[in-house]
Amino acid sequence: MEVCTYYQNLAYLMVLKIIDPLIVYLPFHVRMPLSWDALEPYIMAQRKAQGTPYGFMNQFECMVKHVRKKDVEALTRKLAKQTFGVG
Repeated sequence: MEVCTYYQNLAYLMVLKIIDPLIVYLPFHVRMPLSWDALEPYIMAQRKAQGTPYGFMNQFECMVKHVRKKDVEALTRKLAKQTFGVG
């Protein structure tokens, strides 16, 4: 449950534009989807039990779908150029 809450909170920080998505995508682009894949059956069971199809860990799910579409190499180069002038 702590892993879910951690990623859910990161997602909310991105949605509220408190943190730059690059801060999340780059260090977590591998672990986040793997965590989702492992936890998805539990999350879906919770949603079913609560009767809320999108009410439990919904932002975590959206963030994973979004990060899976990202070109992490391009984002890494963009951040390096932005920060250090190289890329």
